[in-house]
Amino acid sequence: VYKRQLGVSSIYRISIALVTVFLFTLLCSMGKDKAAKIVNEACWGCKIVTLLFVFFGLFFVDNSYLESYVSISRVVSFVFILFFIIMLIDLCYTWGEVWIRRYDEGQSEYK
Repeated sequence: VYKRQLGVSSIYRISIALVTVFLFTLLCSMGKDKAAKIVNEACWGCKIVTLLFVFFGLFFVDNSYLESYVSISRVVSFVFILFFIIMLIDLCYTWGEVWIRRYDEGQSEYK
């Protein structure tokens, strides 16, 4: 049982570390200046080192924190998937309308 909990909790820890690093990158990239570009496109070494420090630092966090993270991440992931399903359906409808308009205008390669 202990090995199973260790495996699952390490997955949660790497997930929290990735969320932390990506949110930090997002917040730093919100500006429209050169520093935002540097943080977003460069500094890979700093990002990887930060990710590793956060990951190993999370081993000192109690597992009860991970349970609340799991509950929050389930809700957020549901909203994320629902949003992207709606976006995919919208893309397909828009794409179909463009094809129909081009066909009606005589721009089709298949006529």
